[in-house]
Amino acid sequence: YTGYQVARGRIPYAAAFLTLLAFDLAGATLLYFLSRKYGLALVNRLGGIIHLDMDKLAIVEGQFRKYGPLAIVVGRPVPGLKIPLTIFSGLSRIRYRTFIACVFLSVVWWIPFYLAVGARLGPRTAQMLHRHPEFYLLIALPFVYTLVPFIFLRKKNAKQEAAQGGRG
Repeated sequence: YTGYQVARGRIPYAAAFLTLLAFDLAGATLLYFLSRKYGLALVNRLGGIIHLDMDKLAIVEGQFRKYGPLAIVVGRPVPGLKIPLTIFSGLSRIRYRTFIACVFLSVVWWIPFYLAVGARLGPRTAQMLHRHPEFYLLIALPFVYTLVPFIFLRKKNAKQEAAQGGRG
């Protein structure tokens, strides 16, 4: 979308680039420190659900300490890897300076790429969305896939707590 707006002249390229850079670095920093502080507790609590235990985590951490910086630079532009790589960076306790430098190197070359893709595909995408507004539902799907499991987990936990409270 931003690349499309840059191509239309609505946003200056430098402003788009710097804004995307700042927000990506800020988001990566936040997730890194959250993962560093709460990641192990989350793995202990949800490890069985995602098939990750402390032994597997130790193996991944060892490999990530060795190849992590390269994985961050090369893997963060790949859809689906940005968040897991950031989480493993925090869990593996890679130094923040190393992490943010790798994120910067990654972001500096993928922002121009995605701005160019947006400029190229933006007009066709805008036409498609105007002709077929049902495609806006595709935008909502990631939110639905993220929120639905939490809703069910809350209901399940509430039922378990009610059942335990009734026994006492």
